[in-house]
Amino acid sequence: MMKNSEFKIFTLIISLFVTFGLLLGSYNLYNEYMVEKPLTKELAVMDTVKCAEITKVDKVYLIQLQLEPVDNIQDSYNEIEAKIINSRIKNDNYRIEIQDTGSKELNHFYNDLQPVLYQGISGQQYLWLDEQIQNRSSVKGIESRLYVDEKRVYLQLEDADSYLYKTFDIAQTPTNGGGGS
Repeated sequence: MMKNSEFKIFTLIISLFVTFGLLLGSYNLYNEYMVEKPLTKELAVMDTVKCAEITKVDKVYLIQLQLEPVDNIQDSYNEIEAKIINSRIKNDNYRIEIQDTGSKELNHFYNDLQPVLYQGISGQQYLWLDEQIQNRSSVKGIESRLYVDEKRVYLQLEDADSYLYKTFDIAQTPTNGGGGS
């Protein structure tokens, strides 16, 4: 038979487990019904979004999007980010992934273009990069557009009925304020 003090400790431990379970369950329900499902519905009604899937991985929301053909990937991306995601998810606690919908030819062209892309982005040589992409894409008969803002570089490739959208985050490095040692 249990002593009175053993019974209190046992009751305390059970209470802690039940409380922890309720808190964890409530948190998961909140994420699913107050963030993920409403955001998925809001994204699905946008003209530019074909389909959306949201999961939470290591405390970061992974938002995977498949887009319809758009005129300007930068405008579409920023509209999605500003109007929808920032209203539901705070503190930049998300990552947007645009799923490929390109053809085999576009994917091959993009793979061949990667060294030029990464050289231009790493050196912040966006005019040179745009010129290189335009030259290479015109030879292949592919329409290309490069957009740049303070956060990202956006690449848009189109060939007949296929299209490919890529975004690249720009490393935010502090600039030297001048003055020498």
